[in-house]
Amino acid sequence: PLAGYIAVSGYIYDAKKLLLEMNPEVKKSKWLCTHGTHDDVLPYDVSKSQVETLQKGGFEIEFLSYEKDHTIVKEELDSIIEWIKTLN
Repeated sequence: PLAGYIAVSGYIYDAKKLLLEMNPEVKKSKWLCTHGTHDDVLPYDVSKSQVETLQKGGFEIEFLSYEKDHTIVKEELDSIIEWIKTLN
């Protein structure tokens, strides 16, 4: 498996179906998901709920929220860099 996955302002079409169909090896990797609380393209609450579904399904996902819309901010980039440094 890959060392880690990063999703920035992402969306999963059907998290429950994904849990059933995804290769279980993918759960062995770390995940980082970041999302803006003011995102009007992909709503924050939807993304947060999808991440929680995957976490309950056994995924190691760190979810970070930022006061931003559907963009990327420096604080978020800094967090991503620090997260990457933790991967082996």
